[in-house]
Amino acid sequence: MLESLIAEQKDLDLIPKLVAGLLAHKKAGRWESTQENTFVLLALDKYFQTYEKVTPNFVARVWLGDGYAGEHAFKGYSTDSHRIDIPMKTVAAAGKRDLTIQKDGAGRLYYRVGMTYAPADLKLQPADYGFVVQRTYEAVDRPEEVVRGADGAWKIKAGARVRVRLTMINDNRRYHVALVDPLPAASRP
Repeated sequence: MLESLIAEQKDLDLIPKLVAGLLAHKKAGRWESTQENTFVLLALDKYFQTYEKVTPNFVARVWLGDGYAGEHAFKGYSTDSHRIDIPMKTVAAAGKRDLTIQKDGAGRLYYRVGMTYAPADLKLQPADYGFVVQRTYEAVDRPEEVVRGADGAWKIKAGARVRVRLTMINDNRRYHVALVDPLPAASRP
């Protein structure tokens, strides 16, 4: 499939994503069988010969609005990745601005733009999207070891055995829904 897309639609944005997917599905440095290894490597060779024939020799720079955020130089082939972090307070202070990524030089630049944040107030108001999810904690041994305070926060004594009860109510038929409830910090199964 990858080779066909390269041959027929060379500028398709999906092609680098397919390559990333192929590389992500290696297990212990290889794919599932000799045949799979062969076909994947042939497709990756076609990709490399098409898109990576120019040796990287460039500088990538990033701006948020008019503010310079940083740069990295890329010389030769490498699997190293580089980060430019912009603090959330800078993003918030900038308001609605463009994020500009500029490449100066020869070669292909691969990049990912992501955002990690936490709300200022960790006590969020409930949202209604057709599901109701409730979680309660109960002491297994002594009730005084697990108490819910007036503010809704749970107080759990260190070492207490706790039963978690999850209730999920749905107002409609849904498909492919998964409810994942991670353990709170400092807990263990």
